[in-house]
Amino acid sequence: MKWYSFLVVFLATALAFAGSVKKGSFTDPRDGKTYKTVKIGKQVWMAEKLNYVYLQPTSTEDSSSFCYHNELDSCDKYGRLYLWSAVIDSAGVFSDGGNGCGYGETCVELGTVQGVCPIGWHLPSRDEWNTLEKAVIDKKFAGTKLTLASAQKKVGKMLKSKSGWDDDEGKSGNGTDEFGFSVLPPLLAAA
Repeated sequence: MKWYSFLVVFLATALAFAGSVKKGSFTDPRDGKTYKTVKIGKQVWMAEKLNYVYLQPTSTEDSSSFCYHNELDSCDKYGRLYLWSAVIDSAGVFSDGGNGCGYGETCVELGTVQGVCPIGWHLPSRDEWNTLEKAVIDKKFAGTKLTLASAQKKVGKMLKSKSGWDDDEGKSGNGTDEFGFSVLPPLLAAA
């Protein structure tokens, strides 16, 4: 049995540089679904997980994306789960040969990757995640005596949703969702 770990957060947070509203929405022209967005700093992020049905070009079945436990209600809450090949919409986009990247080999980003994202949106790069973190720190901790390391530890909690998170000890790992980002936990699925 193979296990796939899906960093659904990447899909949920496809990034665009547009507009000036703090909270908003956009409609995916491919299927007409509407998604919440949030502007943090100068970036606009999707504030809920992508739920686009992705089909591989040679298949009549939805083999590249699916709902958690194959329950449609899960797609409404968590968005769809995607195979990595569907996420990036091609093999090897992050490395010269596509082989070995991620197995002790550094992946070289070759620019933005639209992947499964709607037109005008893309998967966020490491730099874009860092920019998001900096925007949250600047907004919440400017002028405080908090060290950078202490502030960084608090950022994740401020971006996480208020429910759905548990830690290893069964305690709540929920966030405060102070920015409307509403990050839900990533999911694992067997394939």
